[in-house]
Amino acid sequence: MENTKIHRVLMLFLLGILAYLPMKAQYMPVVFDKSYGTNNKIQQVCLLAGDEVAMIGKEGQKYNLTWADRVGEVVFSLPLIGFTTVNQVKELDDNKLLLVGQSVVNNAKGRKGITLSGRAVIIDRNGKMALNLYIGSQGSDLLNGALLRSGSLMLSGTEPMGTNGRQGVILKVDKAGKVLYEYKHAESGYCDLFDVLGNSTEYVCAAFSAGKEKEKAAIVRLDDKGKPFYITTLPSGQFKVTGMQANINDGSVIVIGNATANGGIVYKLRPEGDIVFAKTLIPTTQEGVANLNHLMVGRNGNILVGGSGSRGHYALLRNDGTSLYSGSSNGGVRGMGMNPVTGESVVTTYDVNGRRGTFVRISATGKAEFDRTVDGNFDQAKVFNNGEVLLLSSDEGRISMYSAQGEKEFDRYITDNKPTIFKQALTAASGEVVFVDASNRLVKLGHGLYVSDVKITKPVNGTATAVFTVTLTGYATTKEGAPIPVNVDYTTRELSATTASNFTPVKGKLSFTPSPGTADRYLVKQDIEVPVKANDLIEGSKEFELNLSAVQYSYLVKPAGKAVIEDQQSLVKLIRTEKGEEGGQDILYELGLFKTDGTPLTNATGAHIVVDGIYGEGTADALDFDKGLTPRVVFENGRQKGLFYAKTLEDTRYELPKTVVVNFNKIHNLSGSNVSFDGELLSCSGMVIDQPAKIAIASLGDHRVNNNVVSGFFTVSLLRASDGALQTNATGSDVIVNCVPVSEATAKEGKDYVFTNLHELRISGDGNHSSANVNGVVLFSTDTLEKQVKLNIKSVNQPVGAQPVGVSEAERSAEFTIRK
Repeated sequence: MENTKIHRVLMLFLLGILAYLPMKAQYMPVVFDKSYGTNNKIQQVCLLAGDEVAMIGKEGQKYNLTWADRVGEVVFSLPLIGFTTVNQVKELDDNKLLLVGQSVVNNAKGRKGITLSGRAVIIDRNGKMALNLYIGSQGSDLLNGALLRSGSLMLSGTEPMGTNGRQGVILKVDKAGKVLYEYKHAESGYCDLFDVLGNSTEYVCAAFSAGKEKEKAAIVRLDDKGKPFYITTLPSGQFKVTGMQANINDGSVIVIGNATANGGIVYKLRPEGDIVFAKTLIPTTQEGVANLNHLMVGRNGNILVGGSGSRGHYALLRNDGTSLYSGSSNGGVRGMGMNPVTGESVVTTYDVNGRRGTFVRISATGKAEFDRTVDGNFDQAKVFNNGEVLLLSSDEGRISMYSAQGEKEFDRYITDNKPTIFKQALTAASGEVVFVDASNRLVKLGHGLYVSDVKITKPVNGTATAVFTVTLTGYATTKEGAPIPVNVDYTTRELSATTASNFTPVKGKLSFTPSPGTADRYLVKQDIEVPVKANDLIEGSKEFELNLSAVQYSYLVKPAGKAVIEDQQSLVKLIRTEKGEEGGQDILYELGLFKTDGTPLTNATGAHIVVDGIYGEGTADALDFDKGLTPRVVFENGRQKGLFYAKTLEDTRYELPKTVVVNFNKIHNLSGSNVSFDGELLSCSGMVIDQPAKIAIASLGDHRVNNNVVSGFFTVSLLRASDGALQTNATGSDVIVNCVPVSEATAKEGKDYVFTNLHELRISGDGNHSSANVNGVVLFSTDTLEKQVKLNIKSVNQPVGAQPVGVSEAERSAEFTIRK
């Protein structure tokens, strides 16, 4: 136990150093990562047909059984009432489990006075107990079990003998639970390994181990009545059998185990029971007893064995015991794998002190195809028919795959991309992998399907194609290693995107069929195309899904792919401006939303699109319009156009039209649509014009006949047409006023008076003048009558480009009197 703790501490130290390990594509996705029970500790895991899982757990001193389906959902969970130990859980046909161990005897069965005995139960997938047997006397314990073709059970274990002794036992029980025969080997201590041979005639080959002094190990072959065909005592003392494999074809038996005095030994027995060879693979040293614990036998008769003593030892032997290949390492043998069809073998070792491992691949002829150092402690190895090798590390929570040429195809930690210590790693016949931690957690990896996400821009016109990629990370395999084809249905589903406006729905089936070669074993891909429609809307991002369902012979690791349709490029453009008139009409700026080809677009985002701006370098000033009003155009939901009005102001200046420039430079769009200006900003020039003006004439007062100096007779003024307010001519050009004397007046020009500037009467446009005087001289006359001088405004010439200047109807003419 202490060595185990040290080992794990050193492993964590190593894993910290190796945290930078580069990770390639993760070909085997996690099917599920779940915990079962709060205080539960998983003791054993049995991988079942259909890639389901059975778990024996323990809470305190109580055992329980949990059956989970292929995606980790609990089918049932029940307490194993009475069990004090569960030594084995084994899959049977017809979705059933066999559990063997030791149990408190159910007194209802009439076993009064007996506290403990061996127990075997069969439980179906519904959690119902199909068989419940109590076997043996007080202190008996069942270690192994198997269901025979006839429906009978073979059970083996140990039971008390005498005061302090024990003996191995193997027995056969019919379907009703009746013991048909029972064989006890008094010289041994227990029987935990047996094989059932024969096609028409049933033979059982059982290994009886000796764990204590004076106990003797033996291999016994029994016929279908329980009669020994042979009993072969193994010569090594206190020999514990750790592995046994019988040859169904010729009846020979390979046995491995460890003897306290003799080390780790490989035995082969002929069908008649005599020993062909006894080969010591691991010598016993002063440091401790050998641990020869790996045995695999190929169809060609080759024997792969390995284990650890003070060093690691492994060998590939011919069926006569001669060595095809042998090796040793500083570290112990951690994992072994053999493909029984091809005879290819793999051995992994790990040196705790050096914190390095080795990975050796051996051909069926004994040639080391490669022997390399690896940075991981891989305790499980599996060799596929195509030559690929799967390595698992429970100490790191790591999985690696190597090609037939020894190239690393992928290498990953199974959780969070970091090392995690697990208690056990298991491989299923289908190629799936299960990691079990020291508590209640189970992580399962398998080849599966996932569909990509897609991001696409809405087309300006017509359709675009959203391409989903469906990836199969690999094929599950039959027990013989043949890849199994995978089928899956697919269909699109509306989210915020609709089939009416955004995409054309698709549905169908994909079939992934493995080719005869190995090139497409991993990351097999197929594409699904979905047409995405153009429309005349700004919608923001719209989403729909492609969903996978009804998969056969694989997992839906990522069953939904999301398509995000982003809006096409949209432009804010100026549609028109309308000039403003001071005091009467504000300046209008009308903006619109458009596609890049000029097609109008409607805001359908569900929110306003707001465009802000600042005033640019126009000719209008703060007296012409309200500069405190920030330019803003709002495209309301459902609208294509937006307006901004620059508020015009009244002043007492008569001016030429002026420009008000608005530079729209910022777009606020909560939908995230791609709306912009056709450039860095949108500069819009509007115009403000003065309201019309008018000219009024007024007399400057009466004059006496003796006023013979130049005097101001009349004044003409520039007035605002709307209210008569006096205006200053700031156009830069003069307003020319044409006036004529009224002939019907009693005073006559040239006789009674003369005008001195009537021919050039103008209001200066320098920005300082609002009026002009009509000047003249009163001529001396002896006439004693008072006479009237009357002047009419005939016409007005306004500056070019300026607003019209009319003549005030009420103030079109004026007069004064020449007094004596």
